[in-house]
Amino acid sequence: MRVVLEADRVEGVAVGLDGDGRLVVETADGRLRRFAAGDVVHLR
Repeated sequence: MRVVLEADRVEGVAVGLDGDGRLVVETADGRLRRFAAGDVVHLR
């Protein structure tokens, strides 16, 4: 999936939601990134 933010774009695999309801995405380098609904401009 691709997450587009104001100043960044992150691609990876959605692996779930964290305890606060944020989307957790694993990037190609193995990092886990968390995104709240208000931070995301576009999600594909």
